[in-house]
Amino acid sequence: MPVLIKRYANRKLYDTDASRYITLKGISELVRAGKDICVIDNESGEEITRSLSTQVPLGRIAEPEDIAQVIAFLVSDAASFLTGLAIDVDGGSHAGTF
Repeated sequence: MPVLIKRYANRKLYDTDASRYITLKGISELVRAGKDICVIDNESGEEITRSLSTQVPLGRIAEPEDIAQVIAFLVSDAASFLTGLAIDVDGGSHAGTF
C-alpha cells in the first residue's frame, strides 16, 4: 500500500502514515527507499503525484550530490575566470524566467 501524502491549500505536504508534515526532500527519501507514494490534493481528492514530480523539468528532486558537483566546479581551476555569477541548481524549474 502506498504512503499517502496530502497536499493542503497552503501547499504544505502531510505524510498520513507518519502523522507529520513532510518536505519534497522527505518524499524523495521515501522514493529512494523503495516506497510507493500517492499524493492527493486535500480539497479536491484529486491524485497529483505525477504533477508534483513534473514541476521540476528534470522530473526529480535534487540530491545533495547535485549541489556538491556545482560547488566542486566553482572551487576548481576550471571556474577561475568566473566572477559575479549566480547559478540556479533547480533542475530547470526556473528556465526562461528572469
